[in-house]
Amino acid sequence: MNTKLYFFIAFRIIFLFSIAIASTFLPEQLRDFFGDKLHVCFNKYCSHGMVDELYDWGSRHYWFFWMMFLLFMLSLVDAITGVVRSIEKYYPNFF
Repeated sequence: MNTKLYFFIAFRIIFLFSIAIASTFLPEQLRDFFGDKLHVCFNKYCSHGMVDELYDWGSRHYWFFWMMFLLFMLSLVDAITGVVRSIEKYYPNFF
């Protein structure tokens, strides 16, 4: 594999997942902004949220979650097409 192509693919993967990892720190710092409320159980059989067991998410938190999910999917598709284009550039007879 060409070194330039290798570094291009590695950089895309590192950048994509670094942004995704960094965005996971936002909800912990912005509980008031998202409108999250501390979860209070009234009986021992109460159900919690699957993602965040200590807090009940506010509506802004759900909007943020779906926005980040869709942006990650869009970035993933863009990264895959960028890698395919680069492979076609360096190895035109590969596909």
